[in-house]
Amino acid sequence: MKNIHFSARTTIGANTANVSSSGFVSIHTLPVAFGYLKIIEKQQPKYVDKLTPHITKLLQKLIKDHTSAGVDYNPAFTEYIIECLTLLKYRIGQLTSDLRKQFMNNFLPCLIEKSHDITLVRAIIRLVYDWLKWRGDVQLVPSLKEKSQLLLKLLQCIDKSGRFHQHQQTNDNDLTNSFLELILHVYQETNYRELCIKLEAAFILGLKSTNQQLRKQFFLILDKNLRKTLHDRLLFIFLSQNWEYLGQHYWIKQCLELFYTCVSSTIPLSIVDNRTSILPALTSVIKSGEFYDRYDFMIDYVKTKNPSAIENVGIKTEQNSDVQIKMEVNDETPTQNPAYSIISNALGVTAMSTLVT
Repeated sequence: MKNIHFSARTTIGANTANVSSSGFVSIHTLPVAFGYLKIIEKQQPKYVDKLTPHITKLLQKLIKDHTSAGVDYNPAFTEYIIECLTLLKYRIGQLTSDLRKQFMNNFLPCLIEKSHDITLVRAIIRLVYDWLKWRGDVQLVPSLKEKSQLLLKLLQCIDKSGRFHQHQQTNDNDLTNSFLELILHVYQETNYRELCIKLEAAFILGLKSTNQQLRKQFFLILDKNLRKTLHDRLLFIFLSQNWEYLGQHYWIKQCLELFYTCVSSTIPLSIVDNRTSILPALTSVIKSGEFYDRYDFMIDYVKTKNPSAIENVGIKTEQNSDVQIKMEVNDETPTQNPAYSIISNALGVTAMSTLVT
């Protein structure tokens, strides 16, 4: 076992030294090093803890070579990057503050944004999923803020997942479904209520998923968190929810589903007998207003129906400019107001009685 410890340490250290001096990673000795580390981790995991600085430095160089290669990346690098991530997964708390910042703010976001290997991005999704399910010492995994930043980065990656089509013959729906399962876990856990606010766009993405089972689970969460009254759901649909996240998707069917779940399966459909629940007619609203508000409304209404009548009234009122109109509504009835009488004569008693009185 001591020989294995020495071999693993010298192999990792040698690769790190070669990287520092030459600027590239030799992939020929890495399989041996990772083979040793897997054996050691099962027997003496604390020994691997001492190698975390070397593993982190090796990971940095692997990421640099992988992302700089672009579409011509070496698939072997993907395997070794995943091995490094697996070894560091529950050792975040043992990293120095600088290494932790590099790992969370540089290494992982760089892979999410620049990697053209869908296998590597899927491995990062599994990594974050394991962190979210972790119930041990919280110091060993990233903080809630760090997790939320990675989730938002992954959301941006899913939106631009078309970049994988040109270089890999795979269906990116699998990648999207893996990400949506991750988001679904966040919304199902009460410990992550703070994350739910930031991941609204990702949740809406789940409502338009092509996977029927996933889409159903997302809708059940939405339906469960809304009161089952038509009034509340109308307010949610038209005021609270931003449907812009659905883009070109036909989001109205999601709204209809919210309505359908309000219907009681035990109450038969029938015509409403109580007329108080029926919306009032427009004319009844007008009649309940103040006199001069009704007066102005009638002028606007007639302009649309008979503009010439208003023009005639305008000429007559100019000729009778000496007529005094009192502004107190209670002093005169509509028929006693001279200006109002001119309009009544021009438009007819029927229009006046319908819209004003």
